[in-house]
Amino acid sequence: MSQQVVSYQLKHTLKKKKAIKNLNAIILNEKSVQIRRQLSSPLYKLLREDRWRKFITTDESWIYLSDINAKSKVQYLSRGQNRRDLTPSTTVPHPKGVMVWMVISANGVTKPRFLQPGAKINSLLLTEDIKALS
Repeated sequence: MSQQVVSYQLKHTLKKKKAIKNLNAIILNEKSVQIRRQLSSPLYKLLREDRWRKFITTDESWIYLSDINAKSKVQYLSRGQNRRDLTPSTTVPHPKGVMVWMVISANGVTKPRFLQPGAKINSLLLTEDIKALS
């Protein structure tokens, strides 16, 4: 499954809203309210005034694909090589899952970045996405 197919599915198929049944409201007692205030106070102090504009968070998630037994035909083409010179295509199995990573800040959200299997999220990757938000 290609990156374009996954992007299309994320954008169009998952956009549909599902009906939520039996939505129960969370009722907090006074003790729970006090605990939440104590836990959120350090975050508020960190982000008060205009400092929240400098706050950046990232998140990554694995998306597991349903059709894991499918195969694709692939031809590898180097620079300066013609398609006519290529060997016949080989079939490779689709990945079982895809890791998606995004950066979120006050300036916006980056586009989903699809990481190759085994890729690491490092400072260079983070810097590229932060510059895209600026």
